[in-house]
Amino acid sequence: MATTLQFEVSANGHVFGSAKSDTIVIKAPAGTKARWVRQAQREGKKLSDWISDGIARADDELQRAVIAEREACAKVSDGD
Repeated sequence: MATTLQFEVSANGHVFGSAKSDTIVIKAPAGTKARWVRQAQREGKKLSDWISDGIARADDELQRAVIAEREACAKVSDGD
């Protein structure tokens, strides 16, 4: 049975309950949620903070990949 996780995240990735945040709803199997909870606890974090940090890390990695791709394309178009 899936478990619904819901929390609010601001634009900078911090978990808040303010009007400036967005709500994220994740439906995950109970086993997945349990695994995430254990991982969050090992890192000394609340589950919502652990998920938020993971989203922020993934976003940072994506931004770095986009920048690298743009730089590679610029080098090709410049003839380097």
